[in-house]
Amino acid sequence: MRLSFLTPRQVLLTPDGRFETVEAGGALAPGRPDVWLARAMCAHQFFDPGAARGAAGWAAARLYARSAAPFVSAGALVERSGGGFSIWWWDRDQVEPVLAEQFGQPSPAVAPERFQPPGNGAWRMLRLDDGFEAQFWRDGGLVGSSWRRTPFARADWQAFTRVQPAAADAPADPPAAVVGVRAPFPRRSAGGPALSPDQLLRAAPAAAALLLLTAAAFWLGQGLKLRLEARDLARVAAAERLSAPPAAAGADIAARRLAAFSALSNRPNPVTALNVATRILRLYGVGIEAVDAQDDRMDLTLPYSALNGVDRIARDMEASGVFTDVRPLTNAADRTIRLRMRLTGRPDPAQASLNPDG
Repeated sequence: MRLSFLTPRQVLLTPDGRFETVEAGGALAPGRPDVWLARAMCAHQFFDPGAARGAAGWAAARLYARSAAPFVSAGALVERSGGGFSIWWWDRDQVEPVLAEQFGQPSPAVAPERFQPPGNGAWRMLRLDDGFEAQFWRDGGLVGSSWRRTPFARADWQAFTRVQPAAADAPADPPAAVVGVRAPFPRRSAGGPALSPDQLLRAAPAAAALLLLTAAAFWLGQGLKLRLEARDLARVAAAERLSAPPAAAGADIAARRLAAFSALSNRPNPVTALNVATRILRLYGVGIEAVDAQDDRMDLTLPYSALNGVDRIARDMEASGVFTDVRPLTNAADRTIRLRMRLTGRPDPAQASLNPDG
């Protein structure tokens, strides 16, 4: 299931160093975007592992990706493709300085610009923003790919098809160019990670946020149920106080139950607190990298780039009335900032005027 509110922003890095927004991303997405590398910056090759299957096939593909890289310092993506593996390379010496200048450290996740397979047929010509890509597909996997800045002439097309496994079935003329549908950003491939472990680790904040929202939704439902029960018990307690003598045994049982239910229903709501914190951080252009909430405490992990404004952020958090005892803690080792806060249990200021219960 695609959770759009957790989907990171996606941008396309062009060969001239520009970043073009591809997808805006969700409200609770990590601050760093996913970066597509334009097709012109990448090289592709299909690898057939022969008789090697399973883990042995993956090992052979990864070994080939390291030994046959066309760049001195190559980044690589290895993924299943039909009966073999698609291997994509890019020049890290070209890509990483641009990423560091734009986003700092650690670098965001990157992947070559890739497209969904065609609905029918094996041969396809794609029209890209920066050129044209000839493709040959087999068993749902990309087997052959060639990029040119200008349209493929007949001779260019035949030079491409001549080296493909099904060259005899290729059309003599290049097919009409179409616009492709970009494939999902690769998080992993079956049998091993598609990106580096550091890049996969950055997907953890989205999972943590999802777990927090699930738990908070449960407790929100419990709180609403308890509030209704507390109102019923308040009426019972009032009736007992009027009808029973002060010293009657058990006269205060309903009142004590009422106090207990009221205390449970008035516990701080982490979903409300997270919404307020997200709005405040958005004013400073800061994203949340991780969330930890227990009882009346909430910790937010922020990128180290927020260091200059963290004091102002802390003051705004306390001024909201939803947080107290806000303490920013820096961690130079992993270049993050932890914002440690306690929840007051007060309602969201933006929603208080709409809540008849206060």
